[in-house]
Amino acid sequence: MVLSSSNTTNSSYAKAGDNLTLTFNASELIETPLVTLAGDNLSVQDTNSGAGTSWQATYTVQDGDNGTVAFSIQYQDQARNSGAIVTSPDLNNSITMDTEDPILSLVRVYTDNQDNQSLAKVGNKVTLEFESTETISDPVITISGKSKILFGDSTNWTTDFIVQAKADSGLSPQEVDGLMLWLDASNIDGLKNSSLIDGDLVSRWKDLSGNDHDATQISFNQQPEFQSSNNGLKLDGIDDYLNIPSELMGSIKDKAIPEFTYILVTNWRGTKPDQIHGGKWAKVFMILGQTQNTTSFLLH
Repeated sequence: MVLSSSNTTNSSYAKAGDNLTLTFNASELIETPLVTLAGDNLSVQDTNSGAGTSWQATYTVQDGDNGTVAFSIQYQDQARNSGAIVTSPDLNNSITMDTEDPILSLVRVYTDNQDNQSLAKVGNKVTLEFESTETISDPVITISGKSKILFGDSTNWTTDFIVQAKADSGLSPQEVDGLMLWLDASNIDGLKNSSLIDGDLVSRWKDLSGNDHDATQISFNQQPEFQSSNNGLKLDGIDDYLNIPSELMGSIKDKAIPEFTYILVTNWRGTKPDQIHGGKWAKVFMILGQTQNTTSFLLH
């Protein structure tokens, strides 16, 4: 008699969707036995071509099933002699059903910065500690894009790292807290500009923040041009521009966002760098083309 789980990670456990299979043999031909597993009466299959001596029953673990798998087998031979009921304790192995997701609690991050434990500068050690509501195995921790070795076991874990120079330079848009808009001229289409060819007019500049605040221009004559040689946009300096969504502009205008910061990374080669901002948010995220003169400029 064998009870097995289809769980490929740990066969001593079964999660929702895993199959529990009970196989057993009889010393003589028996009538179809009554098998109860995890509280359900199961359909039983004769696995020995009708010989009535080898049987199998399968149960699929459902959400909410938890605890050690319990089963019973009731059976009788053709003369209606009933055999002793077989139950879970008769097995040499046991399987635990676990359909509850583990939860991390008491998560704490701190540094050895003596001035402020919530801030870290180059050379400071940053420590991450957490506890889980149940035993977990081999958790994977990634900090600043790098996997870290964890210390601990069961429910208590910790790791640490030393802050290196430029450790904050590799942030992706999704890692910037409170980010509302991210425009990158090297990734206008969200596909590293792979869908664009030289000279294409750009009607949409994809917002990489995940907020769908794409910058757009429906007027063909006012759309900037993609330049493959610079992997960026060329605006004519006259009337090329892109609009950011009105709901974002409205939030700023109505002071629903009382304070905000914008960051512009540029390599200005003209004579009036202040005009790159323009002062009009409606002209795409601080940079959009109506500059007071006829000098064109590139965004890349």
